[in-house]
Amino acid sequence: MEEKKKKGSWEPQSLRTAIDKVMSKELSVRQAAMQYNIPKSTIHDKIKALNRGEEVTMKPKLGKFTSTFSAEYEQVLVDHIKDLSNRCMPLMKKEFLKLAYDLAEVMKIPHRFNKEKGSADGHCSHKTLAVISFCRENHIHLISSPPHTTHKLQPLDRTFMKPFKDAYSQRCDLWMRTNAGCRITDYDIAGLVKEAFIKVARLDIAVSGFKCTGIHPFDRHLFSDLDYLAADMTNIPLEQTETSSNPLNNEQAVVISNSIIEEQIKESEQSISEPITTSPKPSTSSAPDLVQIIHNLSPLPDAAKKTNSSSKKKE
Repeated sequence: MEEKKKKGSWEPQSLRTAIDKVMSKELSVRQAAMQYNIPKSTIHDKIKALNRGEEVTMKPKLGKFTSTFSAEYEQVLVDHIKDLSNRCMPLMKKEFLKLAYDLAEVMKIPHRFNKEKGSADGHCSHKTLAVISFCRENHIHLISSPPHTTHKLQPLDRTFMKPFKDAYSQRCDLWMRTNAGCRITDYDIAGLVKEAFIKVARLDIAVSGFKCTGIHPFDRHLFSDLDYLAADMTNIPLEQTETSSNPLNNEQAVVISNSIIEEQIKESEQSISEPITTSPKPSTSSAPDLVQIIHNLSPLPDAAKKTNSSSKKKE
């Protein structure tokens, strides 16, 4: 019994030679397929693509799906997604698919994405280009809490949710004692929630929530570095690159110099206790235009530009 041929078992050089033989009229497609053990449809499709002026690959390809972006494009996309994640603005799957579709459209790359939805496979979310552009034009700043710190930075979590849960449990216990032998049903929950909410929804609790989180009155020194230690697990510190172009006043210079000294002390202490490991920053110098296009399609959150423009207007 003849063994079944494995798909994609030919060498790229064999396919290249077979195509040259067919295009030079030395062999027919059928003869080249038999001589070099390559499927006739493969040789036919490659020659047809070459006649259309398209770029073809000689390596065997299994499956019907083809890569839309080159390896360079994919790497720049990965670097951009990591950068957004490090800034506490990670992209959801649908947002990434929207970005991939926009990039293919802007760069005029042939693709098989969903043009009706304007996405690689779905629809967009709240961090799209349109939303971010609208916020910038209307002086709206998108703010995201650092990871693993919402239990300290959200007023509801700090002062409201625990008293509300305790009050709801108390109301449920009282209802059970009053209605012995009965069970709490879906029809009773709304009334119990209402009684618990009225008990704890007080002005002093709301004021205390904004105060203990340092939101109002604003207190930047309320939390120590230890409180943000969990956020360092997914955080990569950003380097300050434009210190020379922005003149600083004396107060700002003192604050920056003190922070630099504190960082140096911490680094020296860490070097004694354990070695410091840092992730190398990926280089994007090979494709600066592509990086700029991706940043235009999916802007990084940056309030400094708006602050600088407003300060110039005041002057």
